[in-house]
Amino acid sequence: MLRILTAVLWLYPHSFRVRLGPEWLRTSEELVGLTRGLARVRAFVRITADSLLALPEAYRQQRDDQASWWRQMGWEARQAGRALVRRPRFTFTCVLVLAIGIGVNTAVFSVANAALLRPLPYSDPDRLVVVWGDWRAAN
Repeated sequence: MLRILTAVLWLYPHSFRVRLGPEWLRTSEELVGLTRGLARVRAFVRITADSLLALPEAYRQQRDDQASWWRQMGWEARQAGRALVRRPRFTFTCVLVLAIGIGVNTAVFSVANAALLRPLPYSDPDRLVVVWGDWRAAN
């Protein structure tokens, strides 16, 4: 019976399974375990049927939660925009700091890419050798 209840649980959205799944399984198992004989079968069928009938509501709730999340993000973006418009010097400072940071990051990466990451523009760069001598030691 636990396998069937677990299979029914997997029909629910992931957020429901994570948030309420273990408790739902434990409660269902306790309810079925408290009864004996035919009453046990009836309890199991009732729990399974109720769970299957509640599936559309679970998915509707998930959809509403996602829509609510997007509404909240829109509200926060509007609030942030209003706050930035109210303080133009702060906004200008933030934009300037971001621009300088992005520019410096781009410049440093360009130099590192050219100097360290790209292969040398020679054929067989692994065979290059530097030769020098110390003429003071020869005297």
